[in-house]
Amino acid sequence: MLLSRGRCFNYEFINGHVCLRALRLSVCPLLCLLCLILPAFVVAEPLIFSTSNASPFSSEHNPQAGYVNEIIRRAFASKSISTRFEHYPHTRAVFMATQGKTAGVFPLRSNQDHKDSLYYSNPIPGTKIGYLVPAATQVDTILPVKNGDINAHFLRLGLTRIGYITGAPIPQALVDASNIDTIAVSSLSSLLDMLALDRVDMIFADEYLVKETLVNERPHLQGQYRFIEALSR
Repeated sequence: MLLSRGRCFNYEFINGHVCLRALRLSVCPLLCLLCLILPAFVVAEPLIFSTSNASPFSSEHNPQAGYVNEIIRRAFASKSISTRFEHYPHTRAVFMATQGKTAGVFPLRSNQDHKDSLYYSNPIPGTKIGYLVPAATQVDTILPVKNGDINAHFLRLGLTRIGYITGAPIPQALVDASNIDTIAVSSLSSLLDMLALDRVDMIFADEYLVKETLVNERPHLQGQYRFIEALSR
């Protein structure tokens, strides 16, 4: 969770991870801590959280559902504090929280852009960020971006157009590389369409979310891609 600036307390869930300003704790200890400190902040109005689409953590089809939503709801309900979740596009959801317009935002991956205002717990086990490429692409590994000439490496692989979801923590070395185009798109399904139409060479994304989107939204594309785990950034 994120404790948004301009409010009495700030907190945030990140892809299911929890964060509290200046503290790095796992979910259970943090929730216990919140239960101890929140009585002083009990109010009649519900706490409003902004959320973006990242099923099963949270879904635009029902912002009140999702297992992270349930953890948040139960934690505050134990101290008689009601909560409400409002869905926004990802960038807007983050903006609402960082500006103090909502109490927090989830899910959210760690991002250097928000380093000054958000503190994160360890990610949920199983979250794996990497590169999705067409199955026929002759690539087995991606060079860690801190090693060697990034431009030359990706040019040699024939991967110069990298798609990613707006707000995702794409390695800065790729953004800065002069011969690599990084293309931000609002949804993973749109990125998959672009990859299918050869408008991008690969996608930088979460493997679990890629698989879920393929099954639920683009079943005709299943089997056409493979996932390469991202190495050191």
